Amino acid sequence: MARLMQIRFTSSTSNRRPYGGDRATIRCSPHPKVRNFSARLASTISATTITYSLQHRDHVHRLDAGNSCLGDNGCVHLFRFLTSPAGQKYRNSITELYLTSNEIGAKGLQALSAYLSGNEVLRELCLSGNPLATDPDTVIAFAAALNTSRLCTLHLIHNGELSDDFVSLFLPQLTTPYLRQLNMSAIGMTRMSVPVIIKYVSSAVCRLEGLQCNANSLTLPGARDIVSAIEEHNYSLWKVTLDDLHIDTDHDGEERMQAWQGTLDSVCRRNSQMKKK
Repeated sequence: MARLMQIRFTSSTSNRRPYGGDRATIRCSPHPKVRNFSARLASTISATTITYSLQHRDHVHRLDAGNSCLGDNGCVHLFRFLTSPAGQKYRNSITELYLTSNEIGAKGLQALSAYLSGNEVLRELCLSGNPLATDPDTVIAFAAALNTSRLCTLHLIHNGELSDDFVSLFLPQLTTPYLRQLNMSAIGMTRMSVPVIIKYVSSAVCRLEGLQCNANSLTLPGARDIVSAIEEHNYSLWKVTLDDLHIDTDHDGEERMQAWQGTLDSVCRRNSQMKKK
């Protein structure tokens, strides 16, 4: 099965810095023929190939399995290996994990949560472009696992199916003191998520330095309320983007948008300066 997959030991993508021939980095990309197989077979081949690749390295710090046809079944296979005695040394060395666009749903997220729980090594996790889950048990378990980890950066970009349902379950459960960057751009949030975001960024448990909520429909008043909450209650966030929102179309909408953007810039400068002290 491993021969059906093309393995490239590099992690040079357009949105991440190239790692060249770094042998601590594995990137798996499927052979075109694999995409013609059934989803179940393709996920089995992908997971088998990744585990095979891991076992032929002494140390792996970055695992890029983005767009590799993993699916739910592949995630279960992969994370079962990584949490087994045979895979423990890789769990203890992988600091960056990219699982972009793998059709990961609830079953795969549950398997990932088991891997993430108590993980003190993983620092960056990318789940962008996956449907993931909105059922309470799975989302709460994911947040609980994150709270016991030392993850610093979480990417959830272009997960349009998450919407307000995910945010209303996820953020209230998030208490980790280690998370510094949270990217929730283009996940289908609306004005309904604004109070949840405000409560989180205003709380003592929020240690974020960066928050991205671009390409959602939080509305202009919603964005303004978030900025006001950061200004009044948060002194850690200094990289915040709320671009491409569904803004008001009245004649003074642009002026009001510029006003809150100016306030946001000022708050970010304040917090950045405080961080340097």
